[in-house]
Amino acid sequence: ATQVPEADAGASAAVSVLVLPGTPPEVVESWLLYHLRIGFDKLIVFLDDPEDEARPVVERVRRLLLLTKQEIILHCMGHAWWSEAVARSRFCRSPDAPWAEHVVKDHAL
Repeated sequence: ATQVPEADAGASAAVSVLVLPGTPPEVVESWLLYHLRIGFDKLIVFLDDPEDEARPVVERVRRLLLLTKQEIILHCMGHAWWSEAVARSRFCRSPDAPWAEHVVKDHAL
């Protein structure tokens, strides 16, 4: 059973990471546990593929934190996520951002 070690009581920091498709789940788990151990209060994890095999690992470690002050926020960035992000983004609505349309198309594949 994986245990999350205690972090420093006075710590207050957050970090985010994008987990690329194909990243081994044990690497993701190690990264999460390490950053929790050194005192990060909040880990924001973005999965580029909602079906990524790392997702159950992130969810399992997140459940371990239910009784602590630390948290993991998980964003699964499928086509719907990208469509919503582009629609909300002031940068994507700019006429100077023709690349935004390609972001959604690339993630629809």
